[in-house]
Amino acid sequence: MLNLLGASHKTVAGKALEVKGATVHLHGKGEAKKAREMGHITVVAGSMAEAENQIQPLINAADADKMSLAEQAKASFATAYSYPPKAPSSTNPIISIIMDSDSDLPVMKAGAETQEVRS
Repeated sequence: MLNLLGASHKTVAGKALEVKGATVHLHGKGEAKKAREMGHITVVAGSMAEAENQIQPLINAADADKMSLAEQAKASFATAYSYPPKAPSSTNPIISIIMDSDSDLPVMKAGAETQEVRS
């Protein structure tokens, strides 16, 4: 999950619409003030590594709003040429449900109850 903060939330939310498995949740708040949570993005994937790879461009987009041009270029280069390349760590999906508040429980409860619990 990635929180959408401040004025850049619309840009990042728009990019999320192009990411496989990503869902945008906007809270419908008024004015976007600095560091105010305007919504969040969730990503569903077959493994934690896959989810991390899918959400990383969105994290980069959110961070870019706070970086100088030189810092953006450095981060972009590091992401494109990272070594060793990331590979999925597991074929067994790991499911984690994180809620911002108790108000999320009615929506998330049904999904949580459908998951098989393994120890």
